[in-house]
Amino acid sequence: MSFWRRGDNSNTEMYGLLVDASSANGSTMWTNLPKFNMLNMTAAVMFNGASLLPFPSFIKAADTGIVSAEFHLQQVKKDVHGGTDVINLHEDLPCTEETIDRQHPRSLVNCFVDKENFDRLLENGDRLTITFKVSSGGYRQLYDSGSHTTAGTEYFQGHLVEKSVAFYFDFDMPAYQSPDQAFHLSPEFTKVEFIPTSDD
Repeated sequence: MSFWRRGDNSNTEMYGLLVDASSANGSTMWTNLPKFNMLNMTAAVMFNGASLLPFPSFIKAADTGIVSAEFHLQQVKKDVHGGTDVINLHEDLPCTEETIDRQHPRSLVNCFVDKENFDRLLENGDRLTITFKVSSGGYRQLYDSGSHTTAGTEYFQGHLVEKSVAFYFDFDMPAYQSPDQAFHLSPEFTKVEFIPTSDD
């Protein structure tokens, strides 16, 4: 996520946030930066399924792998009056670098999606979640050896895997409170007279 100053025939990145979601539980980031107008999302996934056995005579072709990959954006606006939070943005952004579907499963997918004109107002308490969703699956093409024709195609769906990054926006000023006794040093060491001595 970044904020770019645009106009005057120049684009300048003013600031940005880079978050890695490769950990098991995804990632969460809190920020007090008020404006973002560009999202750059990158993900890579590899299919690690078992190899297919040799085809019997009634199967003409078959393949398994990744059959769908997309980013999902969701912005939730917090109700500051204690009511129900509202989903303000709900958008799917598919990976478009190559054809990915049940008929064309992939063993490796690199996905790059840029949303260059992110125009949502981000307010205190908002949460923006970016989720990368990947599904496995495949197909098998049936063959009728008696008539020597294709008898149809069967498709199957495997597993859905998701990883998320959540950005929490907090624009409130910090509340300062006087520290309790656990943070007091007694006596105050900066007010104790220090006299250096020597063993000479």
